[in-house]
Amino acid sequence: MPQQEHLDSSTTENLLNVEQVCKRLSASRSALYRLITAKKIPPAKHIKHIGARWKESDINKFIKENFE
Repeated sequence: MPQQEHLDSSTTENLLNVEQVCKRLSASRSALYRLITAKKIPPAKHIKHIGARWKESDINKFIKENFE
């Protein structure tokens, strides 16, 4: 289940981990890391002791712009 980030008092944003992003993209971890290295995917937030997380809205936009 995606984590949530509070953007302000009335809005929350789902955060996706590496596995969830790979599943959404139908891609392997190595393919995701190539996209990250090439700066073709929106940047992740790095959360101390948790790891990289992407905003669900950023990934949805990326998929829409690149795969639909």
